[in-house]
Amino acid sequence: MEEPEEGRWIALAREGDAAAFGRLITAYQRKVYGFVLGFVRREDVADELTQEAFLRAWKALHAFRGESAFQTWLFQISINIVRDWGRRQKWRALREIPLFWREREDEEGPADPMDRLEDKSAEASPGRGAESLDLKRRLEAAVDRLPAREREVFVLRHYQNLHLADVARTLNVAEGTVKAHLFHALSKLRKLLEREFHEL
Repeated sequence: MEEPEEGRWIALAREGDAAAFGRLITAYQRKVYGFVLGFVRREDVADELTQEAFLRAWKALHAFRGESAFQTWLFQISINIVRDWGRRQKWRALREIPLFWREREDEEGPADPMDRLEDKSAEASPGRGAESLDLKRRLEAAVDRLPAREREVFVLRHYQNLHLADVARTLNVAEGTVKAHLFHALSKLRKLLEREFHEL
């Protein structure tokens, strides 16, 4: 968010101004919700964890020093909450809801990294809707099979469109580590998807 007043809202919220923090919630709630939903893929759980993320942010706001963007800081809190939830659930819920959450027609623009592929296939395939859905499902299943850290990096980079440096800050790892995880994730996804289509 490029809001000139954001710094003032943060400063006021750090002094205990709940209304100022409410403005920050309004500005970032959708992004945090989408971020969380990209991992848990259950709307009820995403709602609950998003509320928990903002509650934790409110309690820890004194620790925010502005060394990273406020959104990155919120994502750091959110990823830890998602990990905690995953440990509690033992990841049993990860395959219950599709990863792709922006399916409504009223959303502006493409929702996922497969959009370019879908656009290119539009003219060649009149029944591309069913094919695209099948392709998405296959990608979802492949992403689910990635190791946890590679999956986190992939989701942050390709679904949240974060720069590599922001992914590194969110996960508290070196940027080189992010690049390595992303390389391995993409290589594994490519192999998994190739295997899927060869078996058709």
